[in-house]
Amino acid sequence: MKKWKSFSDWRLRTKLFFILALCLVVSMLLSVYNMFHISRAYDRELYGALSNFLSLSVTEIGYKLDNVQQMTTDLGQDSQIQTYLSHNKDASRAFSSEYNALYYLVQDYYKKNRVNCVSNITLYTGNFTLRSNTSANVYVPDEVYKDLYEAALGANGATVCVTDYSRDYGLFFVKAIRRIENLRLDTLGIEVVQVDLEKLVKSSVSLNQYDNVIFVLTRPQDGAVMYSSAGEAGPQTLPTLDTESRWDICKLDSVKYFVTADGSADYPWDYLCLVPYNEIYASIRDALLFCILFFLAGIALTFLVCHFLVDRITRRFAKLISQMDQFAKYTPDMVLPVDEFSGEEREAGDEVGMLSRHFSHMAREIDGLIQTDYTNRILLREAQLKALEAQINPHFLYNTLSAINWRAKMRGAQEISDMVEALSNLLRVTLNDDSGLIPLEKELSLVQSYIVIQRIRFDETLDYRLAVEADELKDVLIPKLTLQPLIENAIRYGLEQSTQICRVQLSVRRQGAQLVLLVQNDGSLYEDDLLEKLRQKTVTPHGYGIGLLNIEKRLEFAFGKEAGLELYNEDGMATARITIPCRVS
Repeated sequence: MKKWKSFSDWRLRTKLFFILALCLVVSMLLSVYNMFHISRAYDRELYGALSNFLSLSVTEIGYKLDNVQQMTTDLGQDSQIQTYLSHNKDASRAFSSEYNALYYLVQDYYKKNRVNCVSNITLYTGNFTLRSNTSANVYVPDEVYKDLYEAALGANGATVCVTDYSRDYGLFFVKAIRRIENLRLDTLGIEVVQVDLEKLVKSSVSLNQYDNVIFVLTRPQDGAVMYSSAGEAGPQTLPTLDTESRWDICKLDSVKYFVTADGSADYPWDYLCLVPYNEIYASIRDALLFCILFFLAGIALTFLVCHFLVDRITRRFAKLISQMDQFAKYTPDMVLPVDEFSGEEREAGDEVGMLSRHFSHMAREIDGLIQTDYTNRILLREAQLKALEAQINPHFLYNTLSAINWRAKMRGAQEISDMVEALSNLLRVTLNDDSGLIPLEKELSLVQSYIVIQRIRFDETLDYRLAVEADELKDVLIPKLTLQPLIENAIRYGLEQSTQICRVQLSVRRQGAQLVLLVQNDGSLYEDDLLEKLRQKTVTPHGYGIGLLNIEKRLEFAFGKEAGLELYNEDGMATARITIPCRVS
């Protein structure tokens, strides 16, 4: 299976086309997102407009229904009507004069409330039934009246709004008229106020404000449609909207509608406003389709133009690469074709032209260097052979020291053997190419080898002591040749200038997250601010001063500000203190 190449390994042409395609795809996605966002913003604006329209309509309908309900209450409490109905009930028969008086009273209430879309007022007493309007368009079957009378009697004198017959006969406000005199509260009759629902809606809702808008009243308890401005042509099933958003785009009877809902706290029904959404959706869809087609056409045109431009760029790069390949095959015994690196690129001002000119210049310079190098190559090889002959192989040196060591042991010269073995260890560590961090144990071994040589040299005048607080501290990493120069410095200044016993002590302890190394010696003292004087070159170093600055620099390179070297005098002893973080491999 072919391994997938990383982006950095792609050809320049592929990279350019990939970046172009990525930009175009991102632009297309952003365009589609913007279209979707604009569509949602349009929906929210439409909801705001319809919500205001619906709220005003609901307020107007509620106002008129409140008037009708108040009229129903006023009619039942009218003193004259109470008097006539009381006399009618007590006499157990109807008098024509009382019937006529009641008729005119009811007619008066009817005429005053026609503005509130009251289509008929019916007064039923058991002895007679009085209707304010007997036209055919307000005809209600007797079976419906029986249900209305039962609803009124079951309400115990309260006004009840009946919506069960709203689609066929409108709304009904029914109330049982009770005798007020002496609070007898016996039923004198039943009043039924019929409201023309279609007329009520049309007088309160301006349906011409929006094209094809459908106004619907529903009962939320069972979802029954009380009224629809579209009649039977409107949707037969209605959605249940979220109580928070109160708007949605719903598909009803295969037609999409933008539905807005509102409710009334006084009357148990919901108001819905439905706007056909197919045309709106079609216009948005066409706009989106046009945007996509236009974008695709732009992509095709862009690819054609970019193909032409990229081809021109990569063709010049290919020519430059070909020239570099030819230059890579150059050998000293052939003439470098420098003239091929000049031409049209010599006048070009872009990066490719600059690369070509710089490469041409570099080729000429390299040609001169190669010719010079070729001329001196034989002399250089001879010099290298002589240098190799003069070099001492470290392995040869180690083998020689090893042979001296065994010869000394065979002859019983133990001190010579120890000194040669210690010197061999010192050379092995010193000449090792490992210039990084080593474990403290390895550095202590190097110091021990150096001490072996110095003890043989100075006999019993050297008192060296090592104190390590814990064995696990020997695993802490430290730069190579950090302690040995300090020990050497202590021996030189503490012993070489005195014939007395010199005490040199190396202490290793842990202090929090730091490792503290102390190299102390008696017989000599450090100058005040010696390190600062060495940095400022106010003191001329005698060999070892350079070593102190070197140790300080290597500690800083290895551990940064966490490490440091201090020189001071304590209890009559010269003290070098090294602080490094406790890190193990």
